[in-house]
Amino acid sequence: DLMEDSLKESPFNFVDPGNYHLRRRKKIRWSEHDATAHINNVQFARFIETGRILFLHGISSKARD
Repeated sequence: DLMEDSLKESPFNFVDPGNYHLRRRKKIRWSEHDATAHINNVQFARFIETGRILFLHGISSKARD
């Protein structure tokens, strides 16, 4: 698979949380699962949106200082 090959060649370790400057723990609620007990695709979009808002809030608060 092309994507797997490109990830293997990347020097960046995507699995190590220490490589990310912005991290947030998120507890997965029961309501965020679909009928097959998988995380619903809409929830992933919400997780990303939450991260984007936290990131932008951090940038704007640093700009005001």
